[in-house]
Amino acid sequence: MSSLVTKPAPAPLTSDINRKPPTADSVAAAPLNAAGDKANLTSFWRTPEAGNIYRHAEHLTGPVTPCLVDHAGLRERLVAAAASSNPNPVRVIDMCCGTGVVSGCVQRMVREMGGREGEKLELVCADSSEAQLGVVREKIEREGWVGVDVALCDIMDQKFEDGSFDVVICAMAIMLIADPYKAVAECHRVTKPGGTFATSTWVIEGWIPDTRDAVSALALPGGRPVCWPRNSAELTNLWGPGCWESPSFVTSMFTAAGFVDVEVEVVTKWVRFSGPDEFCTVFQAFMYGVVERFWTREQKVGLKGELLPAIRRFLERKYQGGPFSVERTVLLARGRKDDM
Repeated sequence: MSSLVTKPAPAPLTSDINRKPPTADSVAAAPLNAAGDKANLTSFWRTPEAGNIYRHAEHLTGPVTPCLVDHAGLRERLVAAAASSNPNPVRVIDMCCGTGVVSGCVQRMVREMGGREGEKLELVCADSSEAQLGVVREKIEREGWVGVDVALCDIMDQKFEDGSFDVVICAMAIMLIADPYKAVAECHRVTKPGGTFATSTWVIEGWIPDTRDAVSALALPGGRPVCWPRNSAELTNLWGPGCWESPSFVTSMFTAAGFVDVEVEVVTKWVRFSGPDEFCTVFQAFMYGVVERFWTREQKVGLKGELLPAIRRFLERKYQGGPFSVERTVLLARGRKDDM
């Protein structure tokens, strides 16, 4: 099943309609190196600063996270387990957990349910980044999470036994994995028969239009303006191997890995920002990632320090110093591992 949930934006973004894509001779970025990009992404997640960077990104990922947890059917599974005489827990893994946005949502959900559901939950927060797991450990202690463990884990080479988990959730990560197809196959392996695998992947990154327009005149003396993605697809297609914004593609990848009863849903949320400073704090790492792929070496040296000031000035003018909202559209998918 595929559906689109939309909400009106308090402040609309600049439209991509009728904008022409850049021509080949207008693109002055360094040559693409897909293998290098994949390696760099994998290395970046494991750097010490990754945890601090993604603390800020929670502002962006948070609004769509409850939709993913609901799509995974976790609430219904916990309710059924609490009402059953079966002593077995519901084992859940938050794969590529980052700073624990999904796990935090699950913890809040079981507290709100208020019954035996929390007693039935066994939750594992897994990531290949020790820095991000450090943030998760802080949250566990500070917020009093229950029934939770932490595991250093590579999604492409998981050390868990076959059929370890009732629910496997991977939020906003599968499209960034160096080999996402191997990752989906591994998630199928560790899912119990009858269990669920659920993901969220990007469809529209709504911060691109404003940042694109903000840097449209940014140039070295006597040089051409810097290049920037013209729309969300130019960004996501560069950073992610595969068409993870496509419902049919995601359905096919789930099916190829062995999942059945695959369902997808497209959801749009508008993420509110108090002003330009908060926007730049949340998106700084993403924008610098664009710089690395789209700017020449000379532009990086001469203009990188001008990027955030240029964006702040543009946002101040456009939104008159007030709050504004940015679109986040994601694709939710879930599949069931067939009973054996």
